[in-house]
Amino acid sequence: MLVNSGTSEEIDERETDPLTGNIIGAAIDVHRALGPGLLESAYEACLVYELRLRRLKVEAQKPLL
Repeated sequence: MLVNSGTSEEIDERETDPLTGNIIGAAIDVHRALGPGLLESAYEACLVYELRLRRLKVEAQKPLL
């Protein structure tokens, strides 16, 4: 269980939001498959791929204006 300093409302909302659960699940799956020690860019590319496999719209490295 992750420790969170947020309010109970914030925690409950994240636990019940399917999109948040899907994104966190994808990140955990990527990390489990790749393991530790790779460059951030490798994790990013694989996470983008995994999120798209889950049929989520992803824009990687979108510039901020």
